[in-house]
Amino acid sequence: MILKVSIPNLKPVSTNAMYEGRMKSLAYVKQERAVDGEMLAMRLNVKKFMDSFDEHKHIINAHMVVEIPKENLFVLSGKRKGCINKRCIDIDNCVKTVQDSIFYNIPLIEDAMVRSVTVEDILSKDQFYHTHFYIWKIEKDTFYKRTLKSIQTQILQSL
Repeated sequence: MILKVSIPNLKPVSTNAMYEGRMKSLAYVKQERAVDGEMLAMRLNVKKFMDSFDEHKHIINAHMVVEIPKENLFVLSGKRKGCINKRCIDIDNCVKTVQDSIFYNIPLIEDAMVRSVTVEDILSKDQFYHTHFYIWKIEKDTFYKRTLKSIQTQILQSL
C-alpha cells in the first residue's frame, strides 16, 4: 500500500527556516497545520497503513515531489535565462520538515524507520507550489540484501 499525502498550495519549509531562535517559525507552523489537515482527511488510509506495518519486518521508503512555479524555478531573463534559479528552494533541504510533519500524524511509526528517501521537483501546473509525499513499506530483509554493486547497476540502468 502506498500512502500518498498531497498538500496543495504548500511551499515546503527549509530546515534552515524551521525555527526563529528557539521558537518554531510561522511558516513552519503553517506547514504543520496544512499537513495535519490533510492527514486528518485521510485518517482511514493512515489507519490501514499503520495496521499493515510491522516494525519487525518492514522499513519505509519515501518519495517527495515538489511542484514549483516556472517563474520560481527558472531564471526568466538576462544572461542566465532558462537556468535553474539559485534562489529557488533547495528541495533536499525541505524533506525533513515535511517528513516530520507527516510522521507526527502516524502514531506508532517513527520517521526513523524511513531508510530510503528520494526527492525531485517538477514544473507546477499553475502559479503555486504543491507538495506530494509518498510512503510505502518494504520487507526489511529484501532491502538489506542489496549490495552497493546492485544499487550502482540500478542507477546506471535508469540513465
